[in-house]
Amino acid sequence: MSKRLFITLVAAVVLITTLLVVWKNSNRDVLDAFEDINEKLEQSNRESNVRLYYGYKTGFDSFEESAEQLDTFIEELKDQIRDRLIDHDLEAANGESVTDYILLDGDEPSQRGLELIAEISSFRATFYEDFNELYPDLVKDCDALFSTDPVVDRDGSEENWLVYNFDGFPSVAVMAKLSQFQTDINYLRDELLFLEEE
Repeated sequence: MSKRLFITLVAAVVLITTLLVVWKNSNRDVLDAFEDINEKLEQSNRESNVRLYYGYKTGFDSFEESAEQLDTFIEELKDQIRDRLIDHDLEAANGESVTDYILLDGDEPSQRGLELIAEISSFRATFYEDFNELYPDLVKDCDALFSTDPVVDRDGSEENWLVYNFDGFPSVAVMAKLSQFQTDINYLRDELLFLEEE
C-alpha cells in the first residue's frame, strides 16, 4: 500500500469518525433537551397534583374522575416505557423506539395504543358533556389539546393520529408528549377553577 493511499484512508477514517461523533452528540443533545422538557413537565404536574381541586359545581365530579383516569393511564404507560427501556436497550441496539413496540404494531396501533386513544376520547367526551353549555371556549381548547382525529401529513395523506405522533420517535420524546397530556389536564383543571371564581 502506498504512503499516499494510506494517508488518504487514515484521513477518511478520521473524517468519518468525526462526523459520527458530531452526529451522535447532536442527537444526544436533542434527546437531552426532550429529557429536560419531560422532567420539567413531570415536576409541574406533581406540583399541580398537590393542590386540591375544590369548589366545582355539582356535576364536575365526572370530569375529575375522567381526568384522574386518563392521568393514571398515562402514568402507567410511561412506567411501562421506562421499564422496557431498563430491561432492553433497544434504542441503543437498533435505533428503534421502545414505544414503537408498546404503542404500535407495525404501522398500526397496538392494543395498548388503541387503549390510549380510547382513554383520550373518553376524557374529551366527558369534558364535552360536562362543560359544553357552561364553557364552550374551554371545550374547544380541550378538543384541540386532546384530538385523536386522523392527521393530514405534508403530502396531503391522511394518517392515523397515533402513528403520526409516535411512530419512530425516541422514547424520551414520547415520554415528553405523554407528560404534556398530563400538563394539559392540569391546565383544564386550573381554567375551570379560574372560571368558577369569576
